[in-house]
Amino acid sequence: MFRVLLIACCLSSFPVLADSAAAIGGLVNQRLSFMKDVAGYKAQRKR
Repeated sequence: MFRVLLIACCLSSFPVLADSAAAIGGLVNQRLSFMKDVAGYKAQRKR
C-alpha cells in the first residue's frame, strides 16, 4: 500500500517538476544568449 501511495505522489508531482525544469531551461538559454551578445560586443570593441 505504501508503494502505491509513493508512486501516486511521484506521478502527480511530475508535471510540476517538468514545468520548473522548462522554466529553468528557458532562463539558462536566456543567460547564454546574453553572454553571447556581450562577447560579440567586446570583440567588436577590440577591433
